[in-house]
Amino acid sequence: MSGALLRQTANSLASPEQIPGYCRLEKIFESPRSRVFRAERESDGKSVILKLLQEDFLERHEIARYKNQFRIASEASLSCAPAIYAYEKHHNAPMIVSEDCGGNSLDELLGKGPLELSLGIDIAVRLAKALVEIHSKNIIHKDINPSNILYVKASGDIKIIDFGISTRLFREQA
Repeated sequence: MSGALLRQTANSLASPEQIPGYCRLEKIFESPRSRVFRAERESDGKSVILKLLQEDFLERHEIARYKNQFRIASEASLSCAPAIYAYEKHHNAPMIVSEDCGGNSLDELLGKGPLELSLGIDIAVRLAKALVEIHSKNIIHKDINPSNILYVKASGDIKIIDFGISTRLFREQA
């Protein structure tokens, strides 16, 4: 989706919800479990992504997934993932604040039709390098799919998101 189309779609999904410390909220995704907003952090004007757990899913295992995602993504310092800035609470629900890298999901790109061959090869190579980086940090993502792969058109970068069910291997298992 182009930036303008993404913002137009996001505006049509926008909710009147307010989150203290953030302004210009645009809902860019919603599922039964989570809501994702693009927002501006009031303290420094930085564009960020806010991922909140839906209030209907405030169960221990769901909260643990958010904490796991925050811990793995922030401790690993992966160049192939958006930077994680904070783990906060909003209305008693966990919220992860991360870098807004400006990417679109591979799912969105493929929804527009087949990719140009050179672009497809470039994305495949960059994705392979991203997976090597993730695995070199002893992380298994467990949910690599087109929705969790962002392509940043301006830079050509690939960013992997949603480390909620990821695990970290500390030793090899036979």
